[in-house]
Amino acid sequence: LYAYLEALDKAPKLDVARALKSARILNDYGYPEKAATFADKVAAKGGLTPKEKLDLDLVRVRIAQNGGNQEEVGELLRDLFARDPANAEVLLELARHHDQLAKNEQDETKRATQLNEAKTHFKLALEKEAVAYQANLGLGQLLVREKQYIDGVPYLEKALSLKIGDKSSLDQYLSRVRRAADREAQRKEREATERAEAAAEEQSLANKKGK
Repeated sequence: LYAYLEALDKAPKLDVARALKSARILNDYGYPEKAATFADKVAAKGGLTPKEKLDLDLVRVRIAQNGGNQEEVGELLRDLFARDPANAEVLLELARHHDQLAKNEQDETKRATQLNEAKTHFKLALEKEAVAYQANLGLGQLLVREKQYIDGVPYLEKALSLKIGDKSSLDQYLSRVRRAADREAQRKEREATERAEAAAEEQSLANKKGK
């Protein structure tokens, strides 16, 4: 690590993409502090293009997520969204951020607000080919968590169709959700029948009283 950082200092031209890739790998392997060191070195070099600055801040978002710093994550994402509101990764990370906030929120009103924000950004992100798989999967899982199984199935089916590589675990998960969706549909049908019967009985009683 230190040898690489020293090489970054001495290099006449910074390989930003390589440095940020190293930061992402370190963060993914559970070393957010070391990843932050790489990100800081990239920032200190200066002269970054707008895209490189955006990529740097996306790395910082993931480092903050790994460290559980939701406040910093939110600040970074709001700034990124203001700079590039159509960016696929920004939209996906915003959706994930609001989803995580909803999971942690105890106040039902605030929780509902965070869920709506998450759904909105997932739906925007799933229109972007680069993150369509992750966005469909994320939205599907959110709906399943909220016990909205019927609504969640189409997004999980789309995610399965987009997934590259081994699909077995996702296929098994989708099968379980489909069974839950069938039970949800049966329950809704039963409740609708009960309501119709109750309304018919009430109308029958009203008719008898009117005679």
